Amino acid sequence: MKFSCFLGIQYVLDRPFLLFAEDVLHTCTIQKNDIFEISTLAFIPFEVKLYTQIQILNYKLKKIIKIIKIKLFIEGYYFSYSYNLSLSKQKQAFQSDRDPRFCWNTHSCRELVANQVSSVWNIPLIQGYVGYFNVYLQGKKLDFYLIARRSYKKAGTRYNSRGIDDDGNVANYTELEQIFYYNQYCCSHLQIRGSVPCFWRQRGITAQTKITRSYELTNQAFLKHFEDIRKNYQYVLCVNLMKKSKESEHILTESFETHIKNNQQLIGDFVKYKYYDFHTICRNQKYENVNPTIRQLHKMNDNFKFYAEDTQNNIVIVTQKGIVRTNCLDCLDRTNVFQSKIALDILNVQLHQLGVNLFEQFGEDPLDHVDSSTEENHPFIQKFKCLWADCGDLISKHYTGTGSTHTDVTKKGKRDFLGLLQHGYKSISRFYLQNFEDNIKQEAIDMVVGQHTESVNTFNESIEKELVSRQDQYCNFQKINVRIFTWNLGGVEPVEKANLFDFEKGKNLPDIVVVGLQEIIELNAKNLVTVNNEQEIKKWDSIILEQLNFYDTYTLTKHKDLYGCLLMVYIKQRYYYRISKIMMIQLNQGIFRVRVVQLLKYI
Repeated sequence: MKFSCFLGIQYVLDRPFLLFAEDVLHTCTIQKNDIFEISTLAFIPFEVKLYTQIQILNYKLKKIIKIIKIKLFIEGYYFSYSYNLSLSKQKQAFQSDRDPRFCWNTHSCRELVANQVSSVWNIPLIQGYVGYFNVYLQGKKLDFYLIARRSYKKAGTRYNSRGIDDDGNVANYTELEQIFYYNQYCCSHLQIRGSVPCFWRQRGITAQTKITRSYELTNQAFLKHFEDIRKNYQYVLCVNLMKKSKESEHILTESFETHIKNNQQLIGDFVKYKYYDFHTICRNQKYENVNPTIRQLHKMNDNFKFYAEDTQNNIVIVTQKGIVRTNCLDCLDRTNVFQSKIALDILNVQLHQLGVNLFEQFGEDPLDHVDSSTEENHPFIQKFKCLWADCGDLISKHYTGTGSTHTDVTKKGKRDFLGLLQHGYKSISRFYLQNFEDNIKQEAIDMVVGQHTESVNTFNESIEKELVSRQDQYCNFQKINVRIFTWNLGGVEPVEKANLFDFEKGKNLPDIVVVGLQEIIELNAKNLVTVNNEQEIKKWDSIILEQLNFYDTYTLTKHKDLYGCLLMVYIKQRYYYRISKIMMIQLNQGIFRVRVVQLLKYI
């Protein structure tokens, strides 16, 4: 068969397949290095007999392969034989290895790496966007590129992947790099975006936002996230674009700001934070109102610098020493508008140092010029806006299944009637996809990145037995004390001085306390429809914590409620750092449901 690129070994239901990029499109050329986008995939089984087995026995196998092909690898996957797309220009200057955060074939290539197969067969594959245009400024050609690299860690669709994980990875984490070549110089600038770094989710038709872990059990992951940013980019300015007057965004902003404030001694030297209510300030589609804030941030961006090299003499002139991390709720529409403005501001600085005055070229400040109608724009700005809009569209398609709802704003600098119609259509499409398509797409993503429960290539039996026999050499075991309490409240309001626990202070105190409450509200038709369990949960959590903390310091790790029933799990403070991967298992038994909380990775 003919193929364009070998992408690794993909396991589907524990069966190995060779994964190939079959058809590809040429996207652009960066300094004689061709960049390609994948159009179609090919799965070739290791064993010829699997062809027959797939046809006869494995309908599910065929279905999963089809999902990966048509739900995931439809657009926005790029590779190059000679240009490492996973690395920014700055990292290419100082390291030759790939950046594993952005290599979407890391899992499929793990056996190649383990067996030291030549790197020729291990080409980095990125998910994101690559775009290009060229223009002439002052009679000289300028080649402009925009590259978006989405992280494969905590990958997923919008409502299946929110917030942070225990390793500090956040959803929709994307590195954006704009590169241009002018005369003998190459300049690049990086920005990042990513979900609010706390544990949260949205569920149901109304997509209600909920914080799923306490501050204490979130903080370790929060610090890991910013340590990773420090390691890769040094300094960081966090720009939060959410709306505090909107409840779903207020609770996330409050959580974010609490972590920033309480960790100043640990991260204050390299993390700064700015809140900017994008929707309120830019109400009525007045997106030019962003410009004063971009100008305020100019000094900090100027201190962060950018990357520049003399390509003729192969000399690095300056390096970027800080980065702007932008987020809104989804890190899509508002974020894209804001980041495109920062990108233009930095581009103006870069070109000015190369002798190009954009104010003279455009007849006004570039930030003001970009807000003009497309017809009035300089050809450079027309193409710049289109590239950023297309980039935002593709990132949005990966995360939500539709293009950005602010594409028209980025391209035209304003919203017209057609833009309003497109915004409504995309919003309806997102609603449909989140309820009917996203779970299928999530399966495909989990399969590719190695997180699918039915695709894990487990150790063979002999290796597993050997690991178990030697576990005492590598593991420490400790007994823990767990107490479980349950009460039927009969809809009675909580009493602040209720004596719930009768522990003997300082003696044999439980490490984990599980509290089950029934009928926290009076069970009637009206309450089932109108009562908000959250208020009752807060009341009981306050009472329980006050009494538990009389004996020792505890925190709530997880709770689950359903129509007046409530399960709450508390753990001693000294064990916070040993808890991660908190999961919930639901067992259905007739009309009743028993919920069990498991604490995984109790190290």
